Amino acid sequence: MAASGVHPKQAKELNSIVEYAEPLFEFLEGLPHEEKVILVGHSIGGLVLSMAMERFPEKVDVAVFAAHLMSGPELGFHSILEECDWIFSV
Repeated sequence: MAASGVHPKQAKELNSIVEYAEPLFEFLEGLPHEEKVILVGHSIGGLVLSMAMERFPEKVDVAVFAAHLMSGPELGFHSILEECDWIFSV
């Protein structure tokens, strides 16, 4: 994730959750076609998992949500953002 671990971007440089998730998306795009991953997300990382599952369903074998909303067939990433708009306005 951007602004986490060894990623060089700083938190104050991020303008959206999509920018935060971009390193994961780049990693998933680079995976060989036959490889799958297990993703674990805590708190706001659950939104990132939802985004990754929607964008790369063929690459995510298992997703573990810890202390966060989980998307589903009727509740996708964009629906979660609409429901939880207050999270980003704090």
